[in-house]
Amino acid sequence: MCLSVEECGSRNDSCTAIRHKTNSHAKALAVYDKSSQLIECTSLFQGRCRLRNLHNISDVQIESPEPMIANDAGSSAVVFVGMGPSREPVLYVGTTFVKGPLFRDDIPAVTSLRLSRGDGEAKEFELADKGLATGTEISLERKFRSSYRIDYVGGFESGRYAYFATRQGATIGEDAPIQSRLVRVCTGDAHFYSYTEVPLECIKHDINYNLIQDVYVATAGYNLAKSLGISEGDEVLYGVFVADDMTSFQRNFPTRRSAVCVYPIQKHVEKKFEENIMECYRGKNLKQLPWFKSSDGCKGTHLSWKDVECGQDVNKNIAARWLYDN
Repeated sequence: MCLSVEECGSRNDSCTAIRHKTNSHAKALAVYDKSSQLIECTSLFQGRCRLRNLHNISDVQIESPEPMIANDAGSSAVVFVGMGPSREPVLYVGTTFVKGPLFRDDIPAVTSLRLSRGDGEAKEFELADKGLATGTEISLERKFRSSYRIDYVGGFESGRYAYFATRQGATIGEDAPIQSRLVRVCTGDAHFYSYTEVPLECIKHDINYNLIQDVYVATAGYNLAKSLGISEGDEVLYGVFVADDMTSFQRNFPTRRSAVCVYPIQKHVEKKFEENIMECYRGKNLKQLPWFKSSDGCKGTHLSWKDVECGQDVNKNIAARWLYDN
């Protein structure tokens, strides 16, 4: 049990809310190798993260000045270190929205944050990049925050992209089926215009293993590479899935039926993202992300993949078609 503040976002003495003992739930961990630091996030003080000395984890070096993750026992938070727009390591964060005091509305669904001080007044845990109206963050549309849930399962960096694996509704509505998705942003995108979601499907013997449980990225050995038609040493994504109980009245209710699906990242994942993004830039389809206020029609352009790989304002934030296991 730890002393926490539930009603306000500050942990300093200026907070006038009543303090009481609250369980501390560990939410996320990551290692920042470059600075020999452990990034540790808990539910205390509305959900904060700390940089600790990796060789003496009792040594808290810096704490995030504001809440940045889910602050309850059951909601998800995923963090990992990857490259940012300035080619410096940043902290990628994906977290379920948790209703609470007004200041919790400022916590993005996906963001990238500084891990070191920059030029001027930039500090740790601030946005990796921020402009007048944009930055390295994306937040749920306000009217859907209480009804549309995104559970973040894992995250990783591959090539020029940062990915999150999620479980979320296929559409808006309480009765919408739950599906697994890959969320991606270009690491060089200072505006998160390149934010894209692709449903991730794992089907075997007519069973849809629709609930992703974990992801892991590794390089393919000789036998796996040969069976997938890729080169030895190419990256592959392993996904662990379970099938939900279609007869249950509960959403997201798992069964004992499980499967592992494998996706070649360069040959399959990156190709599917590129195909779908380019379709949008040719004026086909809708963006289909109403929970991120992006559901209008795609605008046709003559831009090439090189021009749009890291996003453009004209067609920002896109949902794409299915990504199947190989």
